[in-house]
Amino acid sequence: MSYRRALLAFGNGDLGRGQQNLFMLARRLEEARKKHRHFADDRFHALRVVSCEFHELCYAVTHESPDRQLDEALDVACTCMRFVNREYRMKGGKHD
Repeated sequence: MSYRRALLAFGNGDLGRGQQNLFMLARRLEEARKKHRHFADDRFHALRVVSCEFHELCYAVTHESPDRQLDEALDVACTCMRFVNREYRMKGGKHD
């Protein structure tokens, strides 16, 4: 996949929006890794982290501003990406 194609996917066909979305996610990932160096103990703990972030997004959608909704959606995306990257603690040198 090309970088351009990836940006189009992230922007739903809009190259500029895709770049903006990708950069927002990357920036948020850097912040999350600084704030929460330890993501999770294992894949089940990681799943609980994702679940908690999703519930915060649900609350934001029903009770908070669009800016807060965006923040929470980025948090969900970041925790999912950290799960994809298997950033949970390794046991015995291997990921669970």
